[in-house]
Amino acid sequence: MHIRISLLVLGLLVSLVSLSQEPIKPEPEIKSQSMLWKISGNGLTKPSYLFGTWHLLCRNEIIFKNKVKLAISQTEQLMMQNFITYLSDEDYFERIESNEEIQQGLPIYKIDDRKKRKKLLKLINEHLDLKVDLVKRTKYDVKRMTPFEVYFASLHSFIEGCDRLGSFDSLLYNHYAKQSAPIGSLNERKSFLISLQNANFINVDSLTFYLENIESQKAMAMEMKRHYYVDEDLPNLIKQYEIFISNEFTNPELVNKYLLSQDVSTWVDAMQMWIGLKPTFISVNATYLLGDKGVIQTLRSRGFTVEPIY
Repeated sequence: MHIRISLLVLGLLVSLVSLSQEPIKPEPEIKSQSMLWKISGNGLTKPSYLFGTWHLLCRNEIIFKNKVKLAISQTEQLMMQNFITYLSDEDYFERIESNEEIQQGLPIYKIDDRKKRKKLLKLINEHLDLKVDLVKRTKYDVKRMTPFEVYFASLHSFIEGCDRLGSFDSLLYNHYAKQSAPIGSLNERKSFLISLQNANFINVDSLTFYLENIESQKAMAMEMKRHYYVDEDLPNLIKQYEIFISNEFTNPELVNKYLLSQDVSTWVDAMQMWIGLKPTFISVNATYLLGDKGVIQTLRSRGFTVEPIY
């Protein structure tokens, strides 16, 4: 009897040792190759949906996949990152006037270095298609624009064959407005513009660099479009975008702080309130979905289940 007990104990010890030697397998990570995410749990009776938009697309490239259309049909209200962004079609000069208190930077004609000034103006003339309303301004002069203004008035020029950028939010707004559905915004346009300014990735030297290397910039814009539509590969999309906007004349810390790593906690506060009332379609730039402090992880930390829809 004593021998049997000893053998039993020995067998248990061997089992425990073998178990302890097995490597601990981490929990499988949820794939992040999707631009559409389902939000459920935490008391929600119906799911809401989080959609990652993209801004470097031509207006004829704004296409909702069937899964996104289905999500839209299952929601009763819309929440966007910004009510109106720099992609809007309103008059350029009225837009500048309404934000005149925002520091836009130094106009090109005030650049002290004459060679830099002439070089930049030459590159702008060669490569950029400025979309500004000239009807009301007969004496309009590009030299009076800042590099910041030039860049965002001509961002479509970095897409081959494009005459104007498109906007997912514009189509979404029109759709929900026709249904008289509630429409909300996660932050104000002014704060959005200030963040862009603080990132300081558009200055005389960086804009000159972008234009001198416009063919490689166009190639990267095409690659990002593939990551967005074909692969729905968020990590590589974000990685490529960081390369696209960065060069030796930009400050990585400022770009990361003000452009790539927005504080989304207040956004999620608003999301939480809205999705608790009705199924909501939430539209946020894809750049802000991932990461420890991104929208997806912040929602999960609040107790919600956030799953990709393939």
